[in-house]
Amino acid sequence: MAKIIDYRIVISAHATENELRAASFLRDNIKLVVGKKLPIVRDTEPPVPYEIVVGETTRESLDAFTVNRARDPLAGASWEYVMKSVGTRFYLTGLGIPPETEAPYTSAYRLLDDGKIGTVMAANHFVEKI
Repeated sequence: MAKIIDYRIVISAHATENELRAASFLRDNIKLVVGKKLPIVRDTEPPVPYEIVVGETTRESLDAFTVNRARDPLAGASWEYVMKSVGTRFYLTGLGIPPETEAPYTSAYRLLDDGKIGTVMAANHFVEKI
């Protein structure tokens, strides 16, 4: 059975600021608990079995894992997220911003929320609860 120290953190080659924040938060807090800093790699690196996938990446297609990130901007779902284990890979991702065809994305936290704040919430939940 793999331990958390056997994992690495994967982010998109085009990760947003909040996806980078989430990955860094995970790495720093895991190091506090186990004493090892997990590497953070981009999804352009070849996949390995033990990965914590943060945000929207190409790894989802490898595992046939799909997340409907479209949301109703009036429903206040920008803080929602999905945490799911698929095989030996673990996914942490926010629901993101609505499709371009809908009303433009607005938020009181526009400077902090690039539409991926849910990914930060998923990382926080992982550290606090798991």
